[in-house]
Amino acid sequence: MFFGSDGPMEWMVIALAVLMLFGSQRLPDMMRTLGRLSAKLYRARDEFRKEFQKAIELPEESEVGRQRSEIGDRRSEVRNRRSAVGCRRSEISLY
Repeated sequence: MFFGSDGPMEWMVIALAVLMLFGSQRLPDMMRTLGRLSAKLYRARDEFRKEFQKAIELPEESEVGRQRSEIGDRRSEVRNRRSAVGCRRSEISLY
């Protein structure tokens, strides 16, 4: 009965069981609490999705251009410092 489909008869049985277990006095409070909980879960899910999308977005073209120019500036700075010290590439030893 409960495995396979969730037709109107199954829902009526579930509703009757809940009503008998918790009574008509506590049922509205329980449903309100359940609604608030589901709203919080949906908000948390949406916030997670937004943060995830923000994290995986590719940088905009202006950002890429800025990063390239910054890399070029640092490259020229390294060349200037290397020439100021007077070393050549072949003289630099990594070991």
